[in-house]
Amino acid sequence: QVTTRPAWNRTYWATSTTGTLIVAFSEQHTIDRLLAEFTNSKHASVWPENEMRTLLSDLRQQGYADRQLRPDSTTIAAPILNFSGYAVAALGLLIKDSDSKEKARSLDLLKATADRCSSLLGYSEFDSSPS
Repeated sequence: QVTTRPAWNRTYWATSTTGTLIVAFSEQHTIDRLLAEFTNSKHASVWPENEMRTLLSDLRQQGYADRQLRPDSTTIAAPILNFSGYAVAALGLLIKDSDSKEKARSLDLLKATADRCSSLLGYSEFDSSPS
């Protein structure tokens, strides 16, 4: 079952799974600007700037984000990329950690859906594997 619930308040990008992922898949000058602002925010005491920079790089390499919210719940997110390969949005789900197979299945479906949305925006991943 999938439900949607709009978030009526604004959430700082570094405190949400989807926000952090969107920044990870942004242009470098955007990442640098946001990290400079982040350094002066109240959130920098929790995530030093160098650790946040490493996290963003790791998320970009991993291709998705997951963050444990509570002992039994995790949020997962996958980026929606435009034709240039930069994030314009992200899809996210809140899932229960009790079933690792269901978590893996949910992540696969989420990434496939984000990939389909990205392809509709003109993004296509270059296949660099030898033929």
